Amino acid sequence: MKMDVTFGLTAYNAQDTILRAIDSAIACDPAYIIVCDDGSTDKTRKLLKDRAKEESRLKIEFNPENIGVAAARNRLIECCQTRFLVFLDDDDEAMPDRIEDQREAFDVASKKFGHSQILCYGARRAEGCGKVSQGLGVDGAISGEDLLLYAAVGIRRGNFHPGLMGTGTLFAPTEALRLLGGFDPALRRNEDVELVMRAGLMKFACISTPKVVLKQYHTTGIEKSASVEADMRNLILRKHFITFIRYWPLLPAAYFLQTLGLRVQSASPLAQKGLRAAAMLFVNPIDALNHIREHLKIQS
Repeated sequence: MKMDVTFGLTAYNAQDTILRAIDSAIACDPAYIIVCDDGSTDKTRKLLKDRAKEESRLKIEFNPENIGVAAARNRLIECCQTRFLVFLDDDDEAMPDRIEDQREAFDVASKKFGHSQILCYGARRAEGCGKVSQGLGVDGAISGEDLLLYAAVGIRRGNFHPGLMGTGTLFAPTEALRLLGGFDPALRRNEDVELVMRAGLMKFACISTPKVVLKQYHTTGIEKSASVEADMRNLILRKHFITFIRYWPLLPAAYFLQTLGLRVQSASPLAQKGLRAAAMLFVNPIDALNHIREHLKIQS
Protein backbone atom coordinates (compact mmCIF):
# COMPACT_ATOMS: atom_id res chain seq x y z
CA MET A 1 0.00 0.00 0.00
CA LYS A 2 1.27 3.47 -0.90
CA MET A 3 0.70 5.08 2.48
CA ASP A 4 1.56 8.62 1.35
CA VAL A 5 -0.83 8.73 -1.64
CA THR A 6 -4.56 9.47 -1.89
CA PHE A 7 -6.68 9.21 -5.02
CA GLY A 8 -9.16 12.06 -5.41
CA LEU A 9 -12.23 11.90 -7.63
CA THR A 10 -15.12 14.29 -8.18
CA ALA A 11 -18.40 12.81 -9.36
CA TYR A 12 -21.50 14.32 -10.89
CA ASN A 13 -24.31 12.14 -12.28
CA ALA A 14 -21.77 9.41 -13.04
CA GLN A 15 -23.82 6.33 -12.21
CA ASP A 16 -22.60 4.47 -15.31
CA THR A 17 -18.88 5.06 -14.79
CA ILE A 18 -18.03 5.95 -11.18
CA LEU A 19 -17.58 2.39 -9.87
CA ARG A 20 -15.22 1.54 -12.72
CA ALA A 21 -13.14 4.62 -11.87
CA ILE A 22 -13.10 3.80 -8.14
CA ASP A 23 -12.12 0.17 -8.73
CA SER A 24 -9.25 1.27 -10.96
CA ALA A 25 -8.04 3.62 -8.21
CA ILE A 26 -8.25 0.82 -5.63
CA ALA A 27 -6.16 -1.40 -7.93
CA CYS A 28 -3.35 1.20 -7.64
CA ASP A 29 -3.28 0.42 -3.90
CA PRO A 30 -3.27 3.96 -2.41
CA ALA A 31 -3.76 4.75 1.27
CA TYR A 32 -7.16 6.31 0.62
CA ILE A 33 -9.63 7.16 -2.13
CA ILE A 34 -11.71 10.30 -1.59
CA VAL A 35 -14.74 10.95 -3.76
CA CYS A 36 -16.54 14.29 -3.67
CA ASP A 37 -20.05 13.89 -5.05
CA ASP A 38 -20.95 17.27 -6.49
CA GLY A 39 -24.71 17.28 -6.03
CA SER A 40 -25.59 14.26 -8.19
CA THR A 41 -29.27 13.71 -8.92
CA ASP A 42 -29.04 10.19 -10.36
CA LYS A 43 -28.01 6.96 -8.58
CA THR A 44 -24.40 8.05 -8.06
CA ARG A 45 -24.83 8.82 -4.34
CA LYS A 46 -26.36 5.44 -3.53
CA LEU A 47 -23.64 3.64 -5.47
CA LEU A 48 -20.97 5.55 -3.54
CA LYS A 49 -22.55 4.81 -0.15
CA ASP A 50 -22.85 1.12 -0.94
CA ARG A 51 -19.27 0.89 -2.23
CA ALA A 52 -17.92 2.68 0.85
CA LYS A 53 -19.45 -0.04 3.05
CA GLU A 54 -17.32 -2.59 1.19
CA GLU A 55 -14.04 -0.62 1.00
CA SER A 56 -12.66 0.91 4.21
CA ARG A 57 -10.21 3.15 2.32
CA LEU A 58 -13.02 4.85 0.40
CA LYS A 59 -14.15 8.17 1.90
CA ILE A 60 -17.15 10.05 0.50
CA GLU A 61 -17.85 13.79 0.68
CA PHE A 62 -21.28 15.01 -0.42
CA ASN A 63 -22.03 18.49 -1.72
CA PRO A 64 -25.70 19.42 -1.18
CA GLU A 65 -25.75 21.08 -4.60
CA ASN A 66 -23.59 21.22 -7.69
CA ILE A 67 -20.79 23.75 -7.15
CA GLY A 68 -18.59 22.86 -10.13
CA VAL A 69 -15.54 20.67 -10.61
CA ALA A 70 -13.01 23.30 -9.48
CA ALA A 71 -14.70 23.85 -6.10
CA ALA A 72 -15.25 20.11 -5.70
CA ARG A 73 -11.56 19.43 -6.34
CA ASN A 74 -10.69 22.04 -3.72
CA ARG A 75 -12.67 19.99 -1.23
CA LEU A 76 -10.52 16.98 -2.12
CA ILE A 77 -7.39 19.04 -1.48
CA GLU A 78 -8.81 20.21 1.85
CA CYS A 79 -9.67 16.66 2.97
CA CYS A 80 -6.47 14.96 1.82
CA GLN A 81 -4.23 13.86 4.71
CA THR A 82 -1.41 12.23 2.76
CA ARG A 83 1.67 13.76 1.16
CA PHE A 84 0.45 13.23 -2.42
CA LEU A 85 -2.91 13.63 -4.11
CA VAL A 86 -3.64 11.91 -7.43
CA PHE A 87 -6.65 13.09 -9.44
CA LEU A 88 -8.91 10.91 -11.56
CA ASP A 89 -12.07 11.86 -13.46
CA ASP A 90 -15.28 9.98 -12.74
CA ASP A 91 -15.48 8.56 -16.27
CA ASP A 92 -11.85 7.43 -16.67
CA GLU A 93 -9.83 4.44 -15.56
CA ALA A 94 -6.40 4.55 -13.89
CA MET A 95 -3.66 2.16 -14.97
CA PRO A 96 -2.45 -0.18 -12.19
CA ASP A 97 1.14 1.19 -12.19
CA ARG A 98 0.11 4.84 -12.27
CA ILE A 99 1.45 5.78 -8.82
CA GLU A 100 4.85 4.19 -9.40
CA ASP A 101 5.26 5.74 -12.85
CA GLN A 102 4.36 9.27 -11.76
CA ARG A 103 6.28 9.02 -8.50
CA GLU A 104 9.42 8.18 -10.47
CA ALA A 105 8.97 11.20 -12.77
CA PHE A 106 8.23 13.44 -9.79
CA ASP A 107 11.36 12.30 -7.92
CA VAL A 108 13.58 13.01 -10.95
CA ALA A 109 12.17 16.54 -11.29
CA SER A 110 12.35 17.17 -7.54
CA LYS A 111 16.07 16.33 -7.50
CA LYS A 112 16.69 18.48 -10.56
CA PHE A 113 14.99 21.59 -9.15
CA GLY A 114 15.79 21.00 -5.47
CA HIS A 115 12.18 21.46 -4.32
CA SER A 116 8.79 19.70 -4.38
CA GLN A 117 6.71 22.45 -6.00
CA ILE A 118 6.10 20.19 -8.97
CA LEU A 119 2.97 19.14 -10.84
CA CYS A 120 3.39 15.74 -12.47
CA TYR A 121 1.18 14.71 -15.40
CA GLY A 122 0.98 11.58 -17.54
CA ALA A 123 -0.05 10.24 -20.93
CA ARG A 124 -3.64 9.17 -21.57
CA ARG A 125 -5.08 6.74 -24.08
CA ALA A 126 -8.48 7.52 -25.59
CA GLU A 127 -10.62 4.42 -25.57
CA GLY A 128 -12.27 3.68 -28.88
CA CYS A 129 -9.63 5.21 -31.14
CA GLY A 130 -6.53 4.29 -29.14
CA LYS A 131 -4.94 7.74 -29.53
CA VAL A 132 -2.28 8.49 -26.90
CA SER A 133 -1.89 12.11 -25.76
CA GLN A 134 1.22 13.03 -23.80
CA GLY A 135 1.11 15.01 -20.57
CA LEU A 136 2.53 18.44 -19.79
CA GLY A 137 6.32 18.28 -19.50
CA VAL A 138 6.91 15.06 -21.40
CA ASP A 139 9.79 16.60 -23.40
CA GLY A 140 11.38 17.84 -20.18
CA ALA A 141 10.33 19.92 -17.21
CA ILE A 142 8.76 23.28 -18.04
CA SER A 143 8.59 26.06 -15.46
CA GLY A 144 8.31 29.78 -14.78
CA GLU A 145 7.61 32.12 -17.69
CA ASP A 146 7.72 29.30 -20.26
CA LEU A 147 4.98 27.51 -18.33
CA LEU A 148 2.79 30.61 -18.03
CA LEU A 149 3.02 31.55 -21.72
CA TYR A 150 2.40 28.01 -22.93
CA ALA A 151 -0.64 27.60 -20.68
CA ALA A 152 -2.02 31.00 -21.71
CA VAL A 153 -1.70 30.98 -25.50
CA GLY A 154 0.38 27.95 -26.47
CA ILE A 155 3.72 29.68 -26.99
CA ARG A 156 6.49 27.12 -27.42
CA ARG A 157 10.22 27.74 -27.37
CA GLY A 158 11.89 26.10 -30.39
CA ASN A 159 10.67 22.58 -31.20
CA PHE A 160 9.60 21.95 -27.62
CA HIS A 161 6.20 20.22 -27.40
CA PRO A 162 5.10 20.40 -23.75
CA GLY A 163 1.92 18.26 -23.91
CA LEU A 164 -1.51 18.42 -22.27
CA MET A 165 -2.43 19.56 -18.76
CA GLY A 166 -5.63 17.65 -17.95
CA THR A 167 -6.13 17.39 -14.19
CA GLY A 168 -7.37 13.80 -14.53
CA THR A 169 -3.71 12.80 -14.96
CA LEU A 170 -2.29 15.07 -12.24
CA PHE A 171 -0.08 13.74 -9.41
CA ALA A 172 1.16 16.40 -6.96
CA PRO A 173 2.16 17.09 -3.35
CA THR A 174 -0.91 18.11 -1.38
CA GLU A 175 0.92 21.06 0.20
CA ALA A 176 2.00 22.32 -3.21
CA LEU A 177 -1.63 22.36 -4.34
CA ARG A 178 -2.56 24.25 -1.17
CA LEU A 179 0.27 26.72 -1.76
CA LEU A 180 -1.20 27.40 -5.20
CA GLY A 181 -4.56 28.08 -3.58
CA GLY A 182 -6.20 25.14 -5.32
CA PHE A 183 -8.44 25.63 -8.34
CA ASP A 184 -10.37 28.83 -9.04
CA PRO A 185 -13.95 27.98 -7.93
CA ALA A 186 -15.40 30.55 -10.33
CA LEU A 187 -14.33 28.36 -13.27
CA ARG A 188 -16.40 25.44 -14.52
CA ARG A 189 -14.05 24.83 -17.47
CA ASN A 190 -10.34 25.56 -18.09
CA GLU A 191 -9.72 25.46 -14.35
CA ASP A 192 -6.81 23.09 -14.99
CA VAL A 193 -5.19 25.54 -17.44
CA GLU A 194 -5.61 28.47 -15.06
CA LEU A 195 -3.99 26.45 -12.26
CA VAL A 196 -0.95 25.86 -14.48
CA MET A 197 -0.77 29.56 -15.32
CA ARG A 198 -0.55 30.39 -11.61
CA ALA A 199 1.98 27.61 -11.18
CA GLY A 200 4.16 29.35 -13.77
CA LEU A 201 3.82 32.66 -11.95
CA MET A 202 4.94 30.97 -8.71
CA LYS A 203 7.95 29.28 -10.36
CA PHE A 204 6.51 25.78 -10.12
CA ALA A 205 7.70 23.12 -12.55
CA CYS A 206 5.61 20.67 -14.56
CA ILE A 207 6.81 17.25 -15.65
CA SER A 208 5.16 14.19 -17.17
CA THR A 209 5.85 10.50 -17.39
CA PRO A 210 5.67 9.27 -21.00
CA LYS A 211 3.80 6.20 -19.79
CA VAL A 212 0.02 5.94 -20.10
CA VAL A 213 -1.49 6.58 -16.66
CA LEU A 214 -5.17 6.30 -17.56
CA LYS A 215 -7.74 5.21 -20.09
CA GLN A 216 -9.86 8.17 -21.12
CA TYR A 217 -13.53 7.74 -21.97
CA HIS A 218 -15.04 10.76 -23.72
CA THR A 219 -18.40 11.90 -22.40
CA THR A 220 -20.51 14.91 -23.29
CA GLY A 221 -22.10 17.62 -21.15
CA ILE A 222 -23.16 21.25 -21.32
CA GLU A 223 -20.02 22.38 -19.46
CA LYS A 224 -17.84 20.80 -22.16
CA SER A 225 -19.29 22.99 -24.91
CA ALA A 226 -17.17 25.54 -26.80
CA SER A 227 -19.40 28.41 -25.64
CA VAL A 228 -18.88 27.56 -21.94
CA GLU A 229 -15.14 27.24 -22.50
CA ALA A 230 -15.12 30.66 -24.19
CA ASP A 231 -16.98 32.19 -21.23
CA MET A 232 -14.47 30.70 -18.80
CA ARG A 233 -11.55 31.96 -20.87
CA ASN A 234 -13.01 35.45 -20.67
CA LEU A 235 -13.07 35.15 -16.88
CA ILE A 236 -9.42 34.09 -16.93
CA LEU A 237 -8.52 37.03 -19.19
CA ARG A 238 -10.10 39.50 -16.79
CA LYS A 239 -8.36 37.86 -13.84
CA HIS A 240 -4.89 37.86 -15.40
CA PHE A 241 -5.08 40.86 -17.74
CA ILE A 242 -2.41 42.89 -15.90
CA THR A 243 -0.13 39.85 -15.74
CA PHE A 244 -0.51 39.29 -19.48
CA ILE A 245 0.30 42.94 -20.21
CA ARG A 246 3.40 42.74 -18.05
CA TYR A 247 4.81 39.79 -20.01
CA TRP A 248 3.90 41.04 -23.49
CA PRO A 249 1.60 43.97 -24.39
CA LEU A 250 -0.10 42.03 -27.21
CA LEU A 251 -0.68 38.89 -25.15
CA PRO A 252 -4.29 39.82 -24.16
CA ALA A 253 -5.12 40.39 -27.84
CA ALA A 254 -3.74 36.97 -28.77
CA TYR A 255 -5.66 35.34 -25.95
CA PHE A 256 -8.87 37.12 -26.98
CA LEU A 257 -8.53 36.02 -30.62
CA GLN A 258 -8.12 32.40 -29.54
CA THR A 259 -11.27 32.73 -27.41
CA LEU A 260 -13.13 34.27 -30.33
CA GLY A 261 -12.11 31.23 -32.35
CA LEU A 262 -14.10 29.06 -29.95
CA ARG A 263 -17.16 31.24 -30.51
CA VAL A 264 -17.13 30.60 -34.27
CA GLN A 265 -15.99 26.99 -34.08
CA SER A 266 -19.39 25.45 -34.75
CA ALA A 267 -20.25 27.92 -37.52
CA SER A 268 -16.97 27.90 -39.42
CA PRO A 269 -13.98 25.65 -38.68
CA LEU A 270 -11.97 27.63 -41.25
CA ALA A 271 -12.66 30.91 -39.44
CA GLN A 272 -11.65 29.30 -36.17
CA LYS A 273 -8.32 28.18 -37.62
CA GLY A 274 -7.77 31.61 -39.13
CA LEU A 275 -8.30 33.32 -35.79
CA ARG A 276 -5.86 30.94 -34.10
CA ALA A 277 -3.25 31.73 -36.75
CA ALA A 278 -3.86 35.46 -36.30
CA ALA A 279 -3.45 35.07 -32.55
CA MET A 280 -0.10 33.37 -33.05
CA LEU A 281 1.09 36.26 -35.22
CA PHE A 282 0.83 38.53 -32.19
CA VAL A 283 3.26 36.47 -30.17
CA ASN A 284 5.02 33.87 -32.31
CA PRO A 285 5.11 34.35 -36.12
CA ILE A 286 6.99 31.07 -36.66
CA ASP A 287 4.18 29.10 -35.01
CA ALA A 288 1.68 31.00 -37.17
CA LEU A 289 3.48 30.08 -40.40
CA ASN A 290 3.72 26.43 -39.35
CA HIS A 291 0.02 26.47 -38.51
CA ILE A 292 -0.87 27.82 -41.98
CA ARG A 293 1.51 25.38 -43.70
CA GLU A 294 -0.08 22.39 -41.94
CA HIS A 295 -3.56 23.64 -42.88
CA LEU A 296 -2.57 23.90 -46.56
CA LYS A 297 -1.22 20.33 -46.48
CA ILE A 298 -4.55 19.09 -45.13
CA GLN A 299 -6.50 20.97 -47.80
CA SER A 300 -4.37 19.60 -50.62
